[in-house]
Amino acid sequence: MRLTHDLRRGGTAHRRVFRPVAAAATGALLITAAACGGTSGNGSGSADAYYKGKTIHMIVPTDAGGTVDTAGRFLALFLTKHLEGNPKVVIDNITGGNQLVGANEYAQKRKHDGTELFINGNGTNLIQLLGHPQKHFDYKNYEPLIAFGGNALVMSNTKSGGIKSPADLVGGPRVPVFGGTSASGTDLPNVVALEMLGINYKPVFGYESNQALVVAIQQGEVDLHSDSTQSYLREFKDQIASGEIAPIYSYGPMNPDGTFARDKLIPDVPSVPEVYKQLHGTDPPDSLAFRAYKAIIASRALANVLWIFNDAPEEAKTALKDAIAKSIADPEFTKGLEAAVGGNEPNTGDEIQPALQAVLNPEPQVVQWIKDFLKTKFDIKL
Repeated sequence: MRLTHDLRRGGTAHRRVFRPVAAAATGALLITAAACGGTSGNGSGSADAYYKGKTIHMIVPTDAGGTVDTAGRFLALFLTKHLEGNPKVVIDNITGGNQLVGANEYAQKRKHDGTELFINGNGTNLIQLLGHPQKHFDYKNYEPLIAFGGNALVMSNTKSGGIKSPADLVGGPRVPVFGGTSASGTDLPNVVALEMLGINYKPVFGYESNQALVVAIQQGEVDLHSDSTQSYLREFKDQIASGEIAPIYSYGPMNPDGTFARDKLIPDVPSVPEVYKQLHGTDPPDSLAFRAYKAIIASRALANVLWIFNDAPEEAKTALKDAIAKSIADPEFTKGLEAAVGGNEPNTGDEIQPALQAVLNPEPQVVQWIKDFLKTKFDIKL
C-alpha cells in the first residue's frame, strides 16, 4: 500500500507564482478579465484609496488548475475590477503536505497589512479540525471574507472493477481498489464513509496530485476515486457519456439541521446516507462513525474561503468587503459561478459563522474517534 503522503508529513513546498492573475487564468476558468469588464474597475480610485499602488498576494495551497486555485483566480479577477485603487492581484501556489505548507507559510511569513490573503481547501479544514504536530496556523486568527463551499463524489471505472451502482460495492468480482492522496487528508470523508457503509476495499494512497488520480482511474489503475463535482463533470465528460466512468455516491451536501441533500449539479446521484439505507435497509444509526462523517462534511462548507488576518488594518478589510459586495452584485460574477465554483452561491459575514464554529469547536468524542480510526486502520497517528 502506498501510504507515503499523509497529514503527518509537512511535505516539500512547491511554489508557482503567476503575474498578473488575468493572464494566468486556467482553462477551467471560463471567464476572462475582458469578460469582467477589464481591469479598470472603479477607475484610478481616490488618491487615498488604501490599495492604490499596492500588490495583493493570494496564497493558494494547491496546484494551479484545481478547484481551490480556480476559485481563487475567479475572485482575483473581480477584486482587480472592483477594489478601489485597482491593485494588482498575484496568485502564489504553494503546495505540499495536503495544503499544510501553504497554510503555514501564510500564518508564519506573510504580512498582516491586508496585502496578503489566503484561500483554503478542505485539506486545511481537516488540519484545523483534527490538529497536526506541524500546524502553525489557526482560523481563530483570521477573518473570512467570502466562502463558496463545495461538494464532491465518489466515482468508479466501470470496466476495471465492474462497479456501476452503489449495490455493486458489495459482492463484486473483486475487492475494489480506492485511490487517493491521503487517508488523513482530503480523502478522509471517503474512508470514513466506506467504514460507515461497511464496504471492504483496498486502499492505495500516495498519489501526488488529483491530476495523477484522474489518470489512474481513467486507465483502470484504481476502481474508485473521489473528486469535486465540478472537476468530475469537467475532467470525465467523455467517459461519463460512454458509461466508462459512473458516479456512485455524493458526499452531501448537508443541511443546517444535519440531514443530507442531493447535489444540484448531479441530482440523480444518491448521498452517503441514502446509500447506507439502500445497502442496509435502514437509516444510518447515530454512531460515532456517522457523527464523524457529518462533522467532516460540515467542515466542507468552509472550502474555498478567502481569509484575511484579524489584525489587518480596518481600511483594508472595509475595502475588500466593499469590493466583494460589488462583485457579488456584478452580473458577470453570477455568470461565472458555475464554471468557477460549480454554481455554489457565495456566503459572507454571519452566513459563514455556523460552519466556522463547527470546525473551531468540534465534538471531542468525534475527533478522538477519527484519530483512533486512522491509527487502527491506516497506522496514522495525529
